[in-house]
Amino acid sequence: MKVQRTFLDRIQQKDLSGLITAHLQEHYRLPPQAAKTLCEDYTLFQLFFHPENRPNGVVIYYAARVGEPAGKPLSQCEKVTVRLTMFEDADLQLFAQGGPKVVTMHVLKRIVSEAYAQHGALSQEDAAFLLRLSPRTVTRYKHEWAKQGVPLPFRGELTDMGPGLCHRNPVIEHFLQGYTITDIARRLHHSLENVEHYVHDFLRVSLLWQDGYDHAHICRLARLSRGKVRRIISLYERLEEDTFFAPALERVVALYRIDTRQYKKNTKTMKEQTL
Repeated sequence: MKVQRTFLDRIQQKDLSGLITAHLQEHYRLPPQAAKTLCEDYTLFQLFFHPENRPNGVVIYYAARVGEPAGKPLSQCEKVTVRLTMFEDADLQLFAQGGPKVVTMHVLKRIVSEAYAQHGALSQEDAAFLLRLSPRTVTRYKHEWAKQGVPLPFRGELTDMGPGLCHRNPVIEHFLQGYTITDIARRLHHSLENVEHYVHDFLRVSLLWQDGYDHAHICRLARLSRGKVRRIISLYERLEEDTFFAPALERVVALYRIDTRQYKKNTKTMKEQTL
């Protein structure tokens, strides 16, 4: 029985994907579905690895997948491909304010968190190689972050960390640096919905915390668990003390306060008009 192809079917066969699929079928005698799957994999490979599709300062690296035991030989671990931001414009300002150690510690935290957000777990040896540091220096920086209440999701430490901790931190830090929700989702390989939830929860809790509510009241008002509220407040306090993030934190929470008041005012007006 002859299959009737629509206008859309015929047009799609003429695009690059259709041409590659047809080439694979004709020259390699692949079944249609196998040729289509291989074409999709090739397209994804091009999208991920082509230099034009990567911002300056971003590198491709292979890390053990999150969940692989720390004692398992690396050669036997499943690997994932991750994008790591080794340099971005904001690093120049951080360098000017705090010097090389401050910016190096910031980059260390960023790449380890970015890898984790993409389901990869960097080891301390990975970080030492990427940043051209000694493993001992990486260990020292890791301990310094831990003293500030910021555990880094290295491969060896992941089993001791909460599930949402390291996803939220890079999302909020990118948000405070002016990235849009869409940009953050693309850079950290998160869904838009998850990024929106992280930002919305952070702003709600921060606003209530600024207004003097205690943990229990914030849990009830924001409808969040006590553990999540505690972690968000801990993140807020750390960012408030960070000279790099503090001005942006104050600004975005203030804008959120204005938006919230305007929303309540509009809602009240609409109710009055319907009465």
